[in-house]
Formats: sequence, C-alpha cells, structure tokens
Amino acid sequence: MCEAALYTQDFAEAGFEWIDCSDNRHSVVVFIRRAKDTDEFVVTVCNFTPQRHSHYRVGVLVLKLDREKTKAAMRSHAG
Repeated sequence: MCEAALYTQDFAEAGFEWIDCSDNRHSVVVFIRRAKDTDEFVVTVCNFTPQRHSHYRVGVLVLKLDREKTKAAMRSHAG
C-alpha cells in the first residue's frame, strides 16, 4: 500500500481527525488519516447518497499541496 497514512496509525488517536461529521443534510462525512510523519495525510470525503455534490467544498490547511496528484486523485475517485 502506497499511502502510509491509511495504515501506520490505525490504533493511535493522532492518526485520525474529523473535518466534518455533522453534514447530515448531504449525508457526507469528511476526515483526515495521518501517517507518523504528520505532514503525510489523506483526506477522505464519503458521500452516502447517490446524489453528486459537484460544488461541495472541504477546507484543509496545508503548507504544500501537490496539485497534480490532487487533481489525479479527484478524477479517479469522482462521485
């Protein structure tokens, strides 16, 4: 598995953080999984409806963002 943030801190509180767990109107939850190196993380957005939310925004504070990797991930996991 190439994303260490998804498994290296499974049982540590520092490995998980809610971004939004209260959007019951859209049935969406958003959370961060962090690796031991806290600069390495994965943001997960779960939509529990068949409805697309194409204008859904998620705020994440980062110092450096790899835009190409982010765009590619968004294309491969769209929906």
